[in-house]
Amino acid sequence: MQIDSEKIEIVTACDDNYVQHLGVMLCSLLENTLHREKINIWVIDGGITPVNKHKLSDFIVSIYNIKIRYLYIDQNIYLRFPISFHFTHTIYYRISIPILFDVSVSKVLYLDSDMIIKSDISKIWNVDISEFYAASVEALGFEKRYADLNMLSESIYFCSGLLMMNLKKWREDDVMNRVIHFIEDNQSKIQMWDQDSLNSILCGKWLPLPLDWNQQTYFFDDEIYNKFCNREDFIKARDCPSIIHYTSSHKPWHYMNDHPYKYEYFNYLKLTPWKEFSPKFSLLIRIKKMLRVIIPKTIWLKVYKTISSFISS
Repeated sequence: MQIDSEKIEIVTACDDNYVQHLGVMLCSLLENTLHREKINIWVIDGGITPVNKHKLSDFIVSIYNIKIRYLYIDQNIYLRFPISFHFTHTIYYRISIPILFDVSVSKVLYLDSDMIIKSDISKIWNVDISEFYAASVEALGFEKRYADLNMLSESIYFCSGLLMMNLKKWREDDVMNRVIHFIEDNQSKIQMWDQDSLNSILCGKWLPLPLDWNQQTYFFDDEIYNKFCNREDFIKARDCPSIIHYTSSHKPWHYMNDHPYKYEYFNYLKLTPWKEFSPKFSLLIRIKKMLRVIIPKTIWLKVYKTISSFISS
């Protein structure tokens, strides 16, 4: 596909805990983009220390000659909203993107930090979204969420970890405030934080991208495989992803993680200033990992709890 002359505006959000993983994601992005000089990188700062900012920025500018620019929001807007598991309030920051840029910027591509980019990002950047509020990739198996989110039964639910945003349409229709109001009014119904809210407000108004542009971890679950294995795009996403998205709470940088593409994270990690990193482990974690291999899921947790109690006593 012909490369446009315009810049590719990449936006992400990060706190201090995810700087290493953001560095790995950006490394994979730039290593696999042919015309990387066309890329602008914007990071919404969720509390990154000056030391880590310098480490990240120094890496990207010294190797790829690209300057990272940092964006700042009023974090109090989102502190009252629900979070759970490994998430922090930075997951909401993408909602504020339209007010962080001048009106001359009409399109950005938001990417989560826990991704590996395997293909040239310009292939999706050049997709025309002028008639849509966004472009994203379907999240399979979320039909049970439709009623709570006021979505039509024939709708498609997307994963907000990759979100190409038509900022012109967001601004015209005040999408940011509409999403915020939905969160305020529906906190008891929200399970997937910003993602649920975005799906409700943008229902039927976004453009689906090919599934391989956001391979999600649960694609490897047997139940999902059995349900969608007849879809050619699902098989391609599993076997030949353009983007690997580590969507579960167990990440490749965890010792216990057994993601089929865990090695991709470490391949790019070796190219970064964090190349000396290795997952933390202990005797208990090693036992737990061994049990996961040799004992069926239905009973290994009970055994693990018993051993854990024994070791801590």
